[in-house]
Amino acid sequence: EARAQGLRLKLRKTVAYACWCCGGLFGLHHFYLGRVLHGCLMAVSVGGFFGVLWFADFFLLPTYVRNHNRQCRGDAPYDPRGCCRLFCSL
Repeated sequence: EARAQGLRLKLRKTVAYACWCCGGLFGLHHFYLGRVLHGCLMAVSVGGFFGVLWFADFFLLPTYVRNHNRQCRGDAPYDPRGCCRLFCSL
């Protein structure tokens, strides 16, 4: 319903970490957060200089999620689709 109204949905840190673990070397966590350019760069450079940036993202991920959620309206709900959000929107 919120998505139909054009609201930007909040994202969960736990889902972002799951994306980081499963496909982080290919930028999956960046795609989940809507950071498409960063995701493409991670995919092309195999985890950002062969895993260096992928490792750094472990510590930066809470900041990325917080920044995304700050851009949402205060009453915006969390996205219930989790990682499926990536594939449902294609």
